[in-house]
Amino acid sequence: MKWPQFFAGLLALYLSINFFFALLYFVVPGSVVNLPPDSLTDAFFFSIETLATVGYGNMAPVTLYAHTVSAIAIFVGMLLTATMTGLVFVRFSKPKAKLLFAEQVAVSRKNGVCRLMIRVGNGRMNALSDANIRISTLTDFIVDGQLFHSLVD
Repeated sequence: MKWPQFFAGLLALYLSINFFFALLYFVVPGSVVNLPPDSLTDAFFFSIETLATVGYGNMAPVTLYAHTVSAIAIFVGMLLTATMTGLVFVRFSKPKAKLLFAEQVAVSRKNGVCRLMIRVGNGRMNALSDANIRISTLTDFIVDGQLFHSLVD
């Protein structure tokens, strides 16, 4: 997954969770002080402030229902923040190979069979350990006068 898709997915998840909690606050008018009863937008921003554990102070839960929803939202917010941080760290720290291929290949015979030789080198300054390369080739062969194509790994 490319970086823009990754961040778009995280943003969509974050907005979806906040919208869900905003709906929970919105469906019970009066559960949050200073939250206009007809404003889903204010409920959404209160959800963001709660999920981020910021709490600006002009809105606060006043009923047991709202306190319960806020406590769950805070737990989900901390879990989401930790998960998002971990995912971003993993993406940054994931090593990527940089293989260099020779411009020309060599073909030789060994025991009467043609062999294709490809030279591959490390494009980074560090040492390679436990390196695996998978090369696939498409080969043709004839059996009983019929031509077959085969993918060989």
